[in-house]
Amino acid sequence: RQFMYKSELIHDAQPYCDVTMEGGWGAANGWTSIRSLLSHRLVLSSKGPQGGREEFHLTPEGQRFVTAMLQRWGGGAPGRAGDGDGGEAERNPAM
Repeated sequence: RQFMYKSELIHDAQPYCDVTMEGGWGAANGWTSIRSLLSHRLVLSSKGPQGGREEFHLTPEGQRFVTAMLQRWGGGAPGRAGDGDGGEAERNPAM
């Protein structure tokens, strides 16, 4: 699968954040960073078939950004990309 749902992104990104990834509208949280990723065209969002759940995809620029970031700073969290253990992002580089 070449996309992730919001709930999956929140779960997988939390180990890398120093604030909570989820929160109510108007609350400061890590998920608000998605706006920046979308505006810089590192991530695209689309609705699933028949208007289903929103799907998030890395663009080619986003894939290059993630690769460069992991080369510079490493994976950081156990079971995540960059640590060579076959974590989800390593199995699916489109994440």
